[in-house]
Amino acid sequence: MSKIPRLAIGAFGEGVMGTVEPAATRYITWALADLLSRSSHLPTRRQVQLFRGDDRPAGDRAARAAAGLQSRQLDSWTMSAGTCRELFLLGCHGKEIALVEGTYGARSEVPSDLNQLADWLQMPRLVVLDSRCLSDCRLPRRPRAVDAVLLDHVPSRSAFCALATTLEAVWGVPVVGGLEANPRVREVLDHATPGSTPWREALRAVAAQLAMWTDLERLERLAASAVPFDEPLAVAKENLPKLRLAVAWDDAFNGPTPDFIEMLESKGAEVRDFSPLRDEALPGECDLVYLGCGRVDEHAAELAANTCMLLALRQHAWHGRRVLADGDGLAYACSSLIDAKHRHHTLTGLLSATARRQGPHRVAPVQTQLAGDCWLAPAGTWLRGYRCCHWTLDHEPASRAGLDATREILVSRRTIATQLRVHYAARPDLMRAIFAPRPGTMIAAAAV
Repeated sequence: MSKIPRLAIGAFGEGVMGTVEPAATRYITWALADLLSRSSHLPTRRQVQLFRGDDRPAGDRAARAAAGLQSRQLDSWTMSAGTCRELFLLGCHGKEIALVEGTYGARSEVPSDLNQLADWLQMPRLVVLDSRCLSDCRLPRRPRAVDAVLLDHVPSRSAFCALATTLEAVWGVPVVGGLEANPRVREVLDHATPGSTPWREALRAVAAQLAMWTDLERLERLAASAVPFDEPLAVAKENLPKLRLAVAWDDAFNGPTPDFIEMLESKGAEVRDFSPLRDEALPGECDLVYLGCGRVDEHAAELAANTCMLLALRQHAWHGRRVLADGDGLAYACSSLIDAKHRHHTLTGLLSATARRQGPHRVAPVQTQLAGDCWLAPAGTWLRGYRCCHWTLDHEPASRAGLDATREILVSRRTIATQLRVHYAARPDLMRAIFAPRPGTMIAAAAV
């Protein structure tokens, strides 16, 4: 039975009175993680694990700077209940409290629902409400499940006390804290580099204000009241082939999710990282290269200048070894990239396509069914992920045979690249194929 204290923190979804911007919920979660990690009644800092309740990559560096740990992902749209519990327990190993931040109710751009995650993990729910949308005569309808409320954008201490009294009387749940508007501090958190001195000072200001108006001991008791749930049954260890995996990891690439690495290593994989920006060669004798999300466009000139690494990746592919690229990694796998300033950069050429950066970073949920076989999955397999909409692809004629119907996926030799960010650790079938690839290289798909 899992007894780790845990708490869901989020605002309502679209169209609900009192909802706050997702950024505000993140600020509050980061500040609470900082406060809970250094609670006054503890002799040492406590390990607080943060989870994102969707597949949003933004804010991960900020979460790491706030809590000292990399945040992890849970997603009710791409995961089953059992997989969600397994990844939650994997991420909480050695930690003392967990905070899961997201939105109660699916949104059009992010269909993951924090309510579903709270049900699966049997977590108490803390709802963040915007006090500017509330008054004595105008309160939102009480949601089906709420255990506590925290008020945001509170104008004064007296206003906080008045609203807290009203909400507790009408909803019958405690108001455990509040936060002032402080637009200057929020602007710094929006625009400063996470972990920088201005960013840390702004976060400390939010934490200090939260500490004044928030009953931390009550929050700790709420998190500790989480109902224990049964841990997934242990599965017999599979007899998988040896895998040597090289993952891109530097300022241009964020690297894979922690649970992806941990699952690979638990199955016997040897995982080594390399820097496409600085290294001249791949780690020796690697079977598979993984190119994930990051800021490829921001570092395109530096990536193009590292011709030794470009040649090493081409040789890896020419020798019939595998490459798996998703999200922004797809752009690096293309023959060229055109950045937001319309500058042209020659890259690896693993795929006969040009990647163009267009507009701000944006993702959209996509479900795709494979109509042909590839080494990752057989025909008919459904994939769910989030398409990186800030990239468009111009395909050369030679690449079209390996292109899906919606141009989501490209295949060339043993290279598979997709605009979708796929959570591989949530898919046991894909994890098996990463160790034991299927025969075949061609693929086709249709998105719905």
